[in-house]
Amino acid sequence: MVYALVGMPLFLLYLANIGDIMAKAFKWTYSSCCRLRQRRQQRNGRSVRQAHFRTGEGDQVDTNTKEHTILAQLLLMVM
Repeated sequence: MVYALVGMPLFLLYLANIGDIMAKAFKWTYSSCCRLRQRRQQRNGRSVRQAHFRTGEGDQVDTNTKEHTILAQLLLMVM
């Protein structure tokens, strides 16, 4: 009984700290990936805005990028 009274609050504090650490790690990783992608696009001579458009028979907006980003975020939330 005493272990439960002491252990449960400690466990909840532990979970809160781990959640903060994981949130910071995810934000850092995501921002690093975005910066890397932006640098690659600039090296290829394309601006960031031009990278969102495909060339071909007329300009079309590439919506796959947003869908993949949203899907990746949802998968990480589920894990």
